[in-house]
Amino acid sequence: MDSIEQISCWPPPQSTLDHVTDLEESGEDNEADCIPTLTYKESKRAKLDFDEPVARVAFATWLRRQNACNSGVVASNLNPSSRLYQATSTKEGVKFLNQKLRVLEKQEPKYEDNCEFYRVLATYCDLLNLTDTAIDYCLRSLKLSNIQPDLIISAKSKEYKVIVEGWSEEQQEAVWLYFKLRAEKQMLLQSKPSDFKNVDQLNKNDEVLKEGDKEHKEDDGDSKNGDEEFKNGDVELKHGGKDAIKLSVQRIPAADLSIEDFRVNYVAKRRGVIITGCPPPTSQPWTHDYIRSQAGESKVTVKSSCPESTEWANLQDVKVQTVHDFLDQTSSQNYLFDWSLPLNAPKLAADFKIPQYFSHNLLMKTPLGSLYRDSWPSLFIGPRGTKSGLHIVAFGSHFWMYLVSGVKKWTFYPPERAGDLNPVFFDSMDPVFNPSIDSFHNIQHYSVDLRAGELLFVPAGSPHQVQNTEDTVAVSGNFVDETNLNEFIGHLKINGLLDPRSRDLLQDLDNLNLVS
Repeated sequence: MDSIEQISCWPPPQSTLDHVTDLEESGEDNEADCIPTLTYKESKRAKLDFDEPVARVAFATWLRRQNACNSGVVASNLNPSSRLYQATSTKEGVKFLNQKLRVLEKQEPKYEDNCEFYRVLATYCDLLNLTDTAIDYCLRSLKLSNIQPDLIISAKSKEYKVIVEGWSEEQQEAVWLYFKLRAEKQMLLQSKPSDFKNVDQLNKNDEVLKEGDKEHKEDDGDSKNGDEEFKNGDVELKHGGKDAIKLSVQRIPAADLSIEDFRVNYVAKRRGVIITGCPPPTSQPWTHDYIRSQAGESKVTVKSSCPESTEWANLQDVKVQTVHDFLDQTSSQNYLFDWSLPLNAPKLAADFKIPQYFSHNLLMKTPLGSLYRDSWPSLFIGPRGTKSGLHIVAFGSHFWMYLVSGVKKWTFYPPERAGDLNPVFFDSMDPVFNPSIDSFHNIQHYSVDLRAGELLFVPAGSPHQVQNTEDTVAVSGNFVDETNLNEFIGHLKINGLLDPRSRDLLQDLDNLNLVS
């Protein structure tokens, strides 16, 4: 898949891209403001009759040719991918993409029978946030390849693998893009965000979306992340919303909540709950000194919250350091976030007992080495003031967290209102949210403090953000059971278009008779 390289030097090396657009040759867009440059990596694949690159590659090359570094238009603290996406929303970026799209569309009579031509057009419309037009181009591309994308969702596991592996790389990418666009549209329509089995129903609801992408955006630009949009966590959240659904997270003593009651009344009904008085899951307190003694020399990639980031939960990688060095920092906005204990700190993993409420996790029934098998439990160490932006737990999974020490403020929003929180799907099937101030104020939400010794359950599909109001240590896990298995399988089938390990996990689940 065409991708942006992680830049390891500055300025980045020259791109090897040979494609130069008519716009670039004319110099029409050379007045663009300075934007940090990006380069990319071409995939090795058979040359097609239509060999224009996808929009992201062409746009990265255009940015490099602007030779612009320090304008302030694009935040300098963003990673390369986020810089690129932020630049697509600038006046100059929108202008380039629109003009390039028009140049390509004029070639339609020549390439009207070329599936790759329509896939490339779809990638431009995607960057311009022209979702309906992008879907239409995707479908034209797939029709020319005699591909019915929804067949992979209804296909049985073994049939799925045969179908997907029979497609070319370009065809797999086109189908993935189609489902990504449909997921974004589905969420904007406030339908169930992960119910991929019902994507055809969206065709009946198209009139709900504004018809704003029937015409291309004006050359003066239209930003996905406008100046008046709220940056997660910068103002105090308030309860309210005249048409909202009341939210709450109950606190229930573990002595009063059996495993069966938990699964029937909370997991199956997708109701969050805080369980108090749980037996300690560790043999001794997990202080910083203890963690240092068990995993001090292990390496961790620490993260930091960046509201402008297009990464999941607005968290960007900052640097790699040892756990010892991270814990020695007296003041930091860096966050040790979701760090797998089985993979990185086996001594700590062995000392933590998964709460009995989640012993039915289907992911733990797969063979050792399977995707996600050893991802959890994971460790969170958050200095006071660190946070994660608004997000939904990945791949349709449920989530739990045991707070070892400190206080975390959790704020939840109704899943059915996710479309009002400005979701954008960038490079994955997991949305990034950047809601407006009005959305935060007008949509009902519920905040609750998770305290030391308490266990939180978060149902799949629940938008939430988290702030560490004190220094915290926490352990968490994702889990899948019969209540969200279909959503999880739906995500695996979409991710499996680009990720062979997702296909392998589908086969593992099939071998356990968990997939029809």
